[in-house]
Amino acid sequence: MPGDFVISARAIRNQAFTDDVGSASYLVVPDGQLPAPAQKIKAKDWFAAVLAAATTAPDGSPIVDPHTGKIGGSVVVFVHGYAVDLETAMRRHRVLKAGLAVAGYKGTVVSFDWPSGDQVAAYLPDRAKAVDTAHVMVDDCLADFVDFQQPDCPVQLHVLGHSTGAFVIVEAFRTAHYKLPVDGHAWTANQIVFIAGDVAQDMMAADNREIAYLLSHSKRITNYSNGNDWVLQISSAKRAFIAPRIGRVGLPVDAPSTSVNVDCSDYFAALPEPANPVFTPWAHSWHMQDPGWYKDFFLTIDGGLDRAVLPTRELRNGRLVLRRG
Repeated sequence: MPGDFVISARAIRNQAFTDDVGSASYLVVPDGQLPAPAQKIKAKDWFAAVLAAATTAPDGSPIVDPHTGKIGGSVVVFVHGYAVDLETAMRRHRVLKAGLAVAGYKGTVVSFDWPSGDQVAAYLPDRAKAVDTAHVMVDDCLADFVDFQQPDCPVQLHVLGHSTGAFVIVEAFRTAHYKLPVDGHAWTANQIVFIAGDVAQDMMAADNREIAYLLSHSKRITNYSNGNDWVLQISSAKRAFIAPRIGRVGLPVDAPSTSVNVDCSDYFAALPEPANPVFTPWAHSWHMQDPGWYKDFFLTIDGGLDRAVLPTRELRNGRLVLRRG
C-alpha cells in the first residue's frame, strides 16, 4: 500500500483536522499530500497494512532478521514536538523515513501526529494537550499494536520522540502502565529514543517512577543530548528555571543501566549550519538532517551491536559521545 502511515490525535471539525485533541484517526496519506480526514481507514485494515509493510521487502519477499534468522520486522513510531503544524509534521515524517532508509533501515515508519499548534508562544498550552494526547497514544497506538500482531511473526516496536514528543511518550507509558495488561511483557517496546527531549532531567533518575514506567515496558532508553540546544534553555525558563531538560544536559548520573545517554555537543558544534536548513531552529532539529545521527539511530534500533561499541560512538572521559566520520 503506497503512501505514509499516520495516526492523528487531532479532532475533526467541518471535514478538517483542528488544533484540539480528538479520537484517533488511522490515515494512509498519499505521496505529496497532507493528512486529511478523508484518508481515514478502519483500524484493523490500517494495522494490517502497517504490519505487512514492516515484514515485507519491496520485492514482496518476507523480511528476515539477520541476527535471529526469523521472519519479522520493525516499526518506528515517531512523535513530533510542539509548534508543529500539519505541513511540518508530514515533512518531518518523510524526511525521517528517507534518512532511515539511506542508513539501512528496512522497516516501516509511523507518525503519531498530535495537535501541537504552530506557534512557539503556545508552548505551555501544548504541554497540556500533550498530557491529553498521551491517553490517545495508549488506547489507539500502543494497545492496538499488541492486539494486531501475530505470535508467529513478531514485529519490534520502537518509539522516537522529538522535543515535547518525548514528554508525550513519558506520559503515555505512565498511563499505559496502569491501563494495559502486563502479559509476559507482550506490549513491550524495544527501543525508546529521545532527541532534543523536553523532559526534566530528574524524571529520568533511577529512583523516579517516570523512568520506571518507561523501562518496565521497553528494553532500552537512548537519549541524545546537545549542550548547544538553546531552545531547551528557553523551555527551562518557561518552567521557572527549576528543571534542566535531558535534550540539553543529558540523563542524570544515576540513570538506570538500561538507559544510555549519547552526548552530541561536540559533534553538533563542528557541524556547519546549512544556508537553508530543512527544519529550524537548527540547534533543536539538526538530528533529522544529519546522516551521522541517522546511522547511529539505525544501529541502535538494529540491536546487533552493544551500545558501547557502535562505530558511530566513542567513550570519552567516561561518557559516550557521537563520533564524527
